[in-house]
Amino acid sequence: MGATPLAVLSACRNVDSGLYNHANPAFHLDPNEASNAVRKLHELVWREWLSLPPVHQYADLLFHLQAVHGCVSEAITRWSESQPFLQYAPQNAGISERTAFVSFVERALCGLRASQDQPSLDVNPKSLLKSVLREAVEDLGRRSAKVIGV
Repeated sequence: MGATPLAVLSACRNVDSGLYNHANPAFHLDPNEASNAVRKLHELVWREWLSLPPVHQYADLLFHLQAVHGCVSEAITRWSESQPFLQYAPQNAGISERTAFVSFVERALCGLRASQDQPSLDVNPKSLLKSVLREAVEDLGRRSAKVIGV
């Protein structure tokens, strides 16, 4: 499992200059074109992530913590202290979007921390993925039924 697209794209941005860099040598664009392409992709992924239902955002965060850090409980501690997610917003993100994102991540980290004290709460990424996928399939079924008039 790798880092989530939002994490990868935000890491491509130099926070001092605002320019994006991509180390892949197959990415044959001039530096300005490459920066603009990655910036636009970062903005697109950001907007898509913000539009996800909260349960999907929560699952994405949990998968990211598991994939990048291996141990979710250690990741919760690290993220709570250093707050690397503050850099995940693209440069042009509005203050309300940034505030909503940071608030969501902070609440999710608190919830994950609390769930560690209650073993009956399941924060296993595989179980959560199954739950999210089941919900998505059910939602798709409901929407399809509406479209075809069933």
